[in-house]
Amino acid sequence: MCDHSALRDAEAALVSAATDLDAVGGSVPAGDLADAQAVIAVLLAGLMETSARLVAEGKVLGLGIRVASAGLAATDAEQALRFVEVGHR
Repeated sequence: MCDHSALRDAEAALVSAATDLDAVGGSVPAGDLADAQAVIAVLLAGLMETSARLVAEGKVLGLGIRVASAGLAATDAEQALRFVEVGHR
């Protein structure tokens, strides 16, 4: 038996986490950082690249869960109809 509610919760959590992580990109500090400017720029570039991949993968995984859950629900419904049809014959 599949817990469709748990799948929907997992999808929502992944999409929410991806959205929250994506929003962090707008809070990158600006201004003169003196001698640390180059080091911070390199660190931020790596962080932003990794974050972008995490955001994309989180959304893809959320969509995959939604599609799988819908497929399972459709299969469950089909099997329930077949069970009812067999019972009435």
